[in-house]
Amino acid sequence: MASRNVVPQYRLLADHLLQRITSGELPPGSLLPTEQSLGEQFRVSRITVRGALRELELQGLIDRRPGIGSRVQVPPRQAPFAALGDTVDDVLEFTKDIPLKVLSRTQLLVTPALANDLGLGLGESYVRFEAVRKKARAPATVYSHHYVPSLSAPTSAQLANVKISFAQWLAQEHGHEVQGIDQEIRAIALGAEEAEHLGCEVGAPALRSRRWYYGRDEQPFLVSASVFPGDRYAYRSRLRRGVGVR
Repeated sequence: MASRNVVPQYRLLADHLLQRITSGELPPGSLLPTEQSLGEQFRVSRITVRGALRELELQGLIDRRPGIGSRVQVPPRQAPFAALGDTVDDVLEFTKDIPLKVLSRTQLLVTPALANDLGLGLGESYVRFEAVRKKARAPATVYSHHYVPSLSAPTSAQLANVKISFAQWLAQEHGHEVQGIDQEIRAIALGAEEAEHLGCEVGAPALRSRRWYYGRDEQPFLVSASVFPGDRYAYRSRLRRGVGVR
C-alpha cells in the first residue's frame, strides 16, 4: 500500500507563523510568543516548536536570541525558489505544488559517459525523463533528467500534473518510501540546451545537482540530474559540530 504524504508538525506550525508574519499581524520588530506559549497553544512538543522557529530563522524571517526570544525581522531579498536541505523530507518537499512537465521519455542503454557521470550500470536499460518544473505563465524553476530502471518506469501520461517530488511519487507507486538520498551540488555555466528550457542566457550561472534516491533495499530506484538558474534558486542548510567535537 502506498504511504500517505504527511506534513510534519513543525512545518505546519512554521506555515502558520509565516502567515501571521506576511499578513502583518506580526510586523518586523515584534516578538513571537515564547516556545512554551506556542507549545501550549498548538499542543505540540518543545522540539516541534524549535523546529518551526529554526525554519523561519533559516528563511531570514526571525532573529532568535537567548534570554530575549524570537523577533520578527525584515527578510533579506532572496531567490523565489528556496530549499532547506537538512533531511530527506526537506529535499522531497521543496518542489511541492510546482507542476512537473515531462518534455520527453527516452529508452536507452547506459553509455560509458553516463555511467561515469551518474554511476549507472554500463549497458543497463533505463528510461530517461526530460522534464521541467514550472507554474503557469512563469519561467521554469528547474530543468531535469530523471533516470528510472526500465522495468519500473512509468509512462509520460502517468506523470501528468504531478505536483510532488518525482522520487516521492515513484516510491508511492511502488508501495514504499524514500529511505535516503545522496546529493552533490556544483556551480556551472548554462549550456545552450539548458538555457533554452530555462529561458536564460547561455553561460548564465546555475547550480547542477545530482541525486541518488534509495528505497528499502538500499539500491537507487531513481537518479536525477537537475539544473537550477542562479537567480531563481537558493539552497540553505545548517551545519552542526559532530558528536564529541570540541
